[in-house]
Amino acid sequence: MTDSQSASRSDERKPLLAGDESKRPSLLRAPVAWLQTLVQTYSWKLLTMVACTNHLLKGFVAGGGDSGLLGAPMEFIFKGYKVDGGMMQVYMAIATSPWALKPLIGLLSDSLPIAGYRKMPYILGTSITGLIGALLLGLPHLTSLQLSLGMVMASLFLAFLMVATADLLVEAKQSAEIRHSAELGPDFFLFTWLGIVIGMILVTLLVGPLIQYVSPHACYVFALPFMVIAVWPTLMNFMGEERISDGESTASRLASNFRRHPEMCCLCIGMAVILLGISSVTFIATEDDVSYLQGLVSVVAALLLIVGLAVFIRSEMAHPVIFWFILAACPKVDGAMFYFYTDGVEAFPGGPHFSPWMYTTGIGLAGFLGVLFGYLSGSMLFASWRYPSILLLTVPCRALTRAALLPVLWRWTASRYNFVGVPEGHADLYWVLPIEFLSSMLFSWSWIPKQVMNAHMTPKGNEATMLALTAGTFNLGSIIASYVGCWLLGKFNVCPKGDANDPEDFVNLWKAYLISVLAPVLVLIALPFFIPNKLQTEVLITEHTESATYGSVCNRLMARPAEDEAAQPGI
Repeated sequence: MTDSQSASRSDERKPLLAGDESKRPSLLRAPVAWLQTLVQTYSWKLLTMVACTNHLLKGFVAGGGDSGLLGAPMEFIFKGYKVDGGMMQVYMAIATSPWALKPLIGLLSDSLPIAGYRKMPYILGTSITGLIGALLLGLPHLTSLQLSLGMVMASLFLAFLMVATADLLVEAKQSAEIRHSAELGPDFFLFTWLGIVIGMILVTLLVGPLIQYVSPHACYVFALPFMVIAVWPTLMNFMGEERISDGESTASRLASNFRRHPEMCCLCIGMAVILLGISSVTFIATEDDVSYLQGLVSVVAALLLIVGLAVFIRSEMAHPVIFWFILAACPKVDGAMFYFYTDGVEAFPGGPHFSPWMYTTGIGLAGFLGVLFGYLSGSMLFASWRYPSILLLTVPCRALTRAALLPVLWRWTASRYNFVGVPEGHADLYWVLPIEFLSSMLFSWSWIPKQVMNAHMTPKGNEATMLALTAGTFNLGSIIASYVGCWLLGKFNVCPKGDANDPEDFVNLWKAYLISVLAPVLVLIALPFFIPNKLQTEVLITEHTESATYGSVCNRLMARPAEDEAAQPGI
């Protein structure tokens, strides 16, 4: 190792703020100077690419990932097909499953370049199919055509595939750039997520009136022009992607990557197989056994994934990924909560009776404002906090906040308390909105540190695949949470469909909800073993930074020499 290499390695071990923290402009104190610093460091073209794909496409069109003009209408569309609460969240999980396919997308991008480019063709290809999917979803509003449930699911899948692909590959470019200017990494991610949240807030103001006064399908017609605009910077190559050498064929590159880095390839493909397996159960199993089989298959799939990560990936990466996966896989009961909130007087006489506008715009805006406040305050409050400390504060506090919703589920807000100054029928709303704000704020406090941690865990030359693996694992955990939650709702006989039987179905909803609230707190038992006790500005990988498998259990069992492992190029 040369002296310069030794100095570089030494610098990588130091905290990234390295004494320059006081000289960096702050977003709140000097927003113009803060933005100018980002432009000078990362280029205006890259920031424009982030603005179009992350802020406009992911934030505004997709509402942060699974909401907005693409996701918010889903519940109302599935309600029209008389889908019960448990299966509704399962169908929504399948529709948004492209977020869990990120590892396969990253593998294809890194291993199978098209026309010499690894990112642009994939973004453009999925954009075309995504635009077709959005157009099909808008047809019922434009014409009298009614789509089958299968066609709705396929169209939603294509639309979300467009967003997930662009988000992943632009994020991979961000990660590569942050490696060159690591001291501004938290600021770059703050720029990204701040724009996403602003887009989420704006679309929340719009989507509620569209659903209530026009139709759920009208949202997709409105989304089309914005989806087209998001493609423009990719066509102009604002990522600055360079064409790879013609000396290596696509087939030889793919074979070489599988030969040199089989663990990463197998994990990426394995996650896609797992997702296909748990999705297939939904359509194969009989109606009586579907929730049980979904829960069983989901748990088995989760165990297989955890074992695969622990065996094949180096511990510095595998342990945090496993922790976030388990945290995301805690059961959800969102489908039943949708019916609880939005059922009319004829279906649930004693219910909150939130209108589509109030459910999407009112509750959604409270949540997004909480996220925005959390991002702005968290960047200052936790700049000097270590990862475990942030989680030990935010996870239990969020559980306590969400538990405060139990009086609404017990209907105390409607029958036992008289709120001073609160108009009749508004007690539920005045109770729910602050809880949604606080819960979202606490969640966002831990989200940016998670994203920064992910960026620090990307091996050089392997950014797209590793980011895809970490993000895809987290998203797969969220999908599993929907399946396990469907099974949980079935165990408590909570199967609302928006009809006259819903009051009986809601009797035990609070039990399933309480389990979903407490489950994340139990995951904290694993915190000391899986989350590094480091600052957000500290490097997580200091040895063989180009490898995702150096020192893994598999490599130790195979006695693979460290120098050979380090020499292997990333996928």
